[in-house]
Amino acid sequence: MLFKADGTVIVEAVGYNGDGCEAATEPYEKGLGHVKERTYKKEYLGKNTRNQAMIKNK
Repeated sequence: MLFKADGTVIVEAVGYNGDGCEAATEPYEKGLGHVKERTYKKEYLGKNTRNQAMIKNK
């Protein structure tokens, strides 16, 4: 989890495939509040084990 000076929090799931990324970050999203932006990396749809989703929450 990355906390930026402007108040943005970035949560990144590493080692999950597909919907597993969202499942892994969901508790953080609920705890932090409104998700301002969700960005999926190209690996999200891949079959390797380094799929990631980045959530920016401000």
